[in-house]
Amino acid sequence: MSSTSLSVYLQLEPGQVADLEVVARASIALSAAIKDLAYVIDPSLDLRIELASGTEGSLNLNTILRNLKDHKGEAITLGAIALIVLNWLGNNLLDYGFDKAMDAITGGDRVEQQFTSEQHEELEGIVNRAIAGKVAQPHVQRFYREVERDPAISGVGGTQQAGTKPAVIVPRAEFPARAGHAAPVVETIQRRVTVEKVRVVLISPVLLPGNRRWKLQSVQGEFGASIKDAEFVDSVLNGTTSIRMKSGIEMDVELETVEEFKGGVWEIIDRSVLDVIRLVEPPAQGTLGLLESDDGESDDNDR
Repeated sequence: MSSTSLSVYLQLEPGQVADLEVVARASIALSAAIKDLAYVIDPSLDLRIELASGTEGSLNLNTILRNLKDHKGEAITLGAIALIVLNWLGNNLLDYGFDKAMDAITGGDRVEQQFTSEQHEELEGIVNRAIAGKVAQPHVQRFYREVERDPAISGVGGTQQAGTKPAVIVPRAEFPARAGHAAPVVETIQRRVTVEKVRVVLISPVLLPGNRRWKLQSVQGEFGASIKDAEFVDSVLNGTTSIRMKSGIEMDVELETVEEFKGGVWEIIDRSVLDVIRLVEPPAQGTLGLLESDDGESDDNDR
């Protein structure tokens, strides 16, 4: 019967204590992950996870992974499980050379020193395959979701040395990513601005100061647009442009259109009249003429 030690370190905010329910749920999630991992590595294992002790301050859950029946090669298997769990708790074994990583996480008391070179290669292969294959990932993510619930927990780590602070601590800021929460999708908004000279029909002017939207009509239908031609707006408000309120006034304008690409189509979000080039009086009685010629006859006029 073989066993190996493993300490789960919960770093706490100064003066705070951990929520017992959170610690319990997180422990259950980690226990389930370890058992899934053990089954994938060696289905014949009868693994028991024992709570040996706990220490206060920042919380160490000192555990023992114990195989309850004798089994050839169990020492390699338990050693591999311990190393993989330490990887879950922040040691990133695949980011280092294998030997260097194990020195860092075991404090030099390397778990594989009892093994032959062939057994060492077997241990390394088991660890690398399990990490690359993301074995038991749903349970590991649940562990991080649980510890994320408690604001008192500022970090987690793992070590094989009971009661000591691990060399690597996963900070709270990394909990969401390790919990599998999707990163917010940042949509890049594409925008385009076009300026063109068009003829529009005046539907509804706004004879008040301010950046009000006038209602206009073009071949594309009715729309609202702010009038940014200050000289034209002033002449209208001051009465220096003669406006006879009749239907059918036409305006040649420089129209700016702002569009955004949303849902695969370009959507108009704003229109502005940059310049009123010309007012065109209706040719027949019953239409709205804005300007009169000097001889009193209605005609097309430049401002």
